[in-house]
Amino acid sequence: MCSSYASEKQERYFFYNSLAILLKAVEGERTSVDLRNEASIYGTVEQADGYMNIVMKDCIFTDPRGDSFKYEIFFVQARNIRYVHIPPHVSIIILLSPKTCGSHSIFRRFRLPVTEQQLGRVELCNFSIEKHQSRGKFSTSCPRSIQRAMGEFRFSDYDCIGFDLDSTILQYNMTNLISLGYDVIAEFLVNKKGYNPKHLKKPLTEKDLDLMQKGLFYDFERGNILKLTPDGKIHNASHGSRFLNTEEIERYYPNREWELCTLFSKDPLVTWNGPLSMKMRTWLCCFDMPAAIAFARVVDTLDEDNGKPLDKYNFLSDFLDAFSDMYAREQVKNNDGNFFPAVKKNPAKYIHKCKPETLDWIRRIKEKKKTFLITGSNLDFVEITTSYAFGENWKSLFDIIVCYAKKPGFFTDSRPFYSLKDCYEDKAVTSEELEVGKVYNQGNWKDLFQFFVRTTGVSNPRCLYVGDNLLQDIYAPSKYSNCDTMVISDEQLAEGMLHHHLVHSDEEMLTSKSWGSFFSLKTSNGDKDSFWNNIIKKHSKLCIPELAMIINKPLDEPLKCFIQEHDDRELHGFHPAKPVTIRIIPSIKEQLRKLPCLPVRTGSKRTFKEKRAERNQAQGLAAVSKILDEKIKNQPEASTSNT
Repeated sequence: MCSSYASEKQERYFFYNSLAILLKAVEGERTSVDLRNEASIYGTVEQADGYMNIVMKDCIFTDPRGDSFKYEIFFVQARNIRYVHIPPHVSIIILLSPKTCGSHSIFRRFRLPVTEQQLGRVELCNFSIEKHQSRGKFSTSCPRSIQRAMGEFRFSDYDCIGFDLDSTILQYNMTNLISLGYDVIAEFLVNKKGYNPKHLKKPLTEKDLDLMQKGLFYDFERGNILKLTPDGKIHNASHGSRFLNTEEIERYYPNREWELCTLFSKDPLVTWNGPLSMKMRTWLCCFDMPAAIAFARVVDTLDEDNGKPLDKYNFLSDFLDAFSDMYAREQVKNNDGNFFPAVKKNPAKYIHKCKPETLDWIRRIKEKKKTFLITGSNLDFVEITTSYAFGENWKSLFDIIVCYAKKPGFFTDSRPFYSLKDCYEDKAVTSEELEVGKVYNQGNWKDLFQFFVRTTGVSNPRCLYVGDNLLQDIYAPSKYSNCDTMVISDEQLAEGMLHHHLVHSDEEMLTSKSWGSFFSLKTSNGDKDSFWNNIIKKHSKLCIPELAMIINKPLDEPLKCFIQEHDDRELHGFHPAKPVTIRIIPSIKEQLRKLPCLPVRTGSKRTFKEKRAERNQAQGLAAVSKILDEKIKNQPEASTSNT
């Protein structure tokens, strides 16, 4: 009994005389715990004791290779912990105050600041708790990147704020929309192009849905689906629905390179039109996602009919005909086809009602700024979707509306604006003739910018465009127009965010175990940016899962944003938090460089033991470094392959 009392007293002493009190404060919070072997656990802290042993529940364990596993209960021993991340909303000031810690507090033991002003500086450091391996004590650490000045973003800094429509302000029921899109494509290919229905008409399975991901690349001549690294190399690939192993990828693409992918990495619009677009394409919106399943099933069908893979595939024209039959704007006017009539007949099945708070937020912006809408949809379809989602008075949200904009050409070309008659082009309109409150078709950014100059009275108005398509809405305006951008990414919510337990209703449609994270790639040298995450951090200010995440913030409130540099490792532009799939873990070689060298004695002769220890350490580090170099040389990028 005395032993039990002594143990409790000792534990209580640790709570109030060390930074273990911070860990006690995160009980009931969702956070990340990094382990000494480079693994991590993300979940709810159920209980923490004074020795820093932790019990977590509803958690995801990620091993050093990046593979994730779900656990209902997970016990973490103190000796295995490297860092515990303190959620941003947990107040360090309150936790470290003398009232909380008592008179014999960590302020004396660790000589921490006591004043409110000093504690405010502590709060900004985004604490994590580190357990020193040598002494078994606790201290705080602050990432170096946070110590330097970071870029800030404010809506109030902009004179004109614009929006894309689909998957930006207007949200769809992805499950129902993708199922409808696939059924329409399969029906067209079987009935009008004569494809074998054996694979195309099968019901969609979980395996089929796992094959989908935005931003995959399609090699139409080889029948392959590709996922790229930022420099255009093939990270992973499938032939039809069958994933390729490392040797097969090398046979198709020596050194994991393909000329078109290399060109695309340098200019992502190079394959948008022209001859190259007939060889490779990428699809980035919810309307295109069913193409992945249809593509794979067509390749599987042709291979099965032929008895082996074809030397060259030639079905792109059939795909383009299927898309034209489904999405051509004339189909809305004629109430023809199988896609638009289905959405028009039952909008509640495919479209989510927009939150009134979001619409009020846009109205508040319009009171102080110029607001605009640029959408690729024709006005008659826009009327169907917005009237249901926003209400009949939806046009009053914007100072000017551009439909059928033909992005990304809207930001790169000089097409004229057109006035409308029965939702279609009537007469060409110059920039000087554009009017506030009107709707136009096509057009270009240069003329729209001159309209903003004229209507705002500002010689060089700052403009922000918010959209979801990383090519049409983010890369093009950032690269070719004087316009900042903000990303709306469903994947950010679907993959989960640090310190947040929000879920996406269409998570199954938006995540893929086969392709991995939309934002990061697993490689032999650690996790790296995916091609599209690289676009996000270089060409946008913020990335959020939906507008609802920012509508309650004052327009002049500063938000940390991407610094738009290649080495932006902290990625503060993800708001309200980074996806959990982005794991900033240094490579093994980086960790080796940071290993402390044995101290060299000066002023006296070194002993034989010291010389031998130095020699053994140097030989060991050199051997590990050589093994890593050979591994990287023989296998440039790790592939998640299923044979």
